[in-house]
Amino acid sequence: MFISYEDPFLFFSFFLFLSICITHDFNHRKEEVYMTLHMTTSSSLTVNVPDHWVATLRPYLQRADEFDKVQPAISYFLRTHVAHLAMKQRKKDDPVGTQYLRQLLQVLEAEKQRLGQEVTEVDGRTVLTKTALTLFSKADDAERSGAPAEMGLVRLFFTASILLDATAQFSENGELDPIAAKRRDYARYIAVRMKKAIESGTPYESPNAPETSGGLDEMFSEDASDDKRTQEQQPGFPASMYHPMMTPEQPPPPPYQPPNPSPPPQPPAPAVPMMVPNASSVADGPSMDAMISAQKCAKQAVSALQFYDHATARKQLLTALKFLDGK
Repeated sequence: MFISYEDPFLFFSFFLFLSICITHDFNHRKEEVYMTLHMTTSSSLTVNVPDHWVATLRPYLQRADEFDKVQPAISYFLRTHVAHLAMKQRKKDDPVGTQYLRQLLQVLEAEKQRLGQEVTEVDGRTVLTKTALTLFSKADDAERSGAPAEMGLVRLFFTASILLDATAQFSENGELDPIAAKRRDYARYIAVRMKKAIESGTPYESPNAPETSGGLDEMFSEDASDDKRTQEQQPGFPASMYHPMMTPEQPPPPPYQPPNPSPPPQPPAPAVPMMVPNASSVADGPSMDAMISAQKCAKQAVSALQFYDHATARKQLLTALKFLDGK
């Protein structure tokens, strides 16, 4: 193409267009190079986990690698959870762990700069919880509808449990919310049962099937040894599991007792301590202890609503009102 030097406007427009194309291509290639370096560094984090941290950290890092291209914010918050775990477990005389933690923090800082508002302007707990519940619901619906055991469902349940686990980093005491913990435990329990059925070649029996005998408690105890064997792939398996629809503070039903002249002992109320209001508390409002107890119940209600557990939320709110009313 010929550009006349006698036409300054056309000449300038041509070179402006050329510079824009070059800049765009440079930025595009720069982003490709950066992503390649990022993926390499992230993968090295997964591969180079210190031996004494493999069982604890690697499952979260593996899931983070899987989310890198589709939901990078999920990957970021999974790795921040890994950093929290590493800092808790690191000892002063552990140069290997210290060096690994330093590398991890450098990667996190680079990711934070790259992702910007995608991770700085959002609530990490909400991001993880929403994705976890989406995966859990998909797997749970399939399992309850009688779907056969397959590795796809195992991965869905296990990934949901990993994401729920990672929300512990946002709690004040570093512990997982009771409702999230029960949902996580149930997801891992089903994943273990399905994986066991696949490996043994036996038909999968859902604990939710009406004809299943023994109940979930018996099944949990039966699979306790399998849980221990899978800890390296699935860290932190608790000794007991729960059904997802159970409320967090609901006591088990009392055992059957034959009738006798004296009334049978009643189990204590799970979350409502005995309160005797005095004249000043009735006149001036609830006592300080009552308000603290009501606040705890309200927090549990909010947590239940995050998991769409309206029954538990209602129960906790009613308990909070009882505290405030001095009942």
